[in-house]
Amino acid sequence: TLTTLDLEDNDIGTQGVQYLVNGLQQNKVI
Repeated sequence: TLTTLDLEDNDIGTQGVQYLVNGLQQNKVI
């Protein structure tokens, strides 16, 4: 699974992280 550290290691921008977090929350994954 993706974690905050994984996202940071992959150098995804803050907007990208927020987008993925929002998607996970909407899908009730986290």
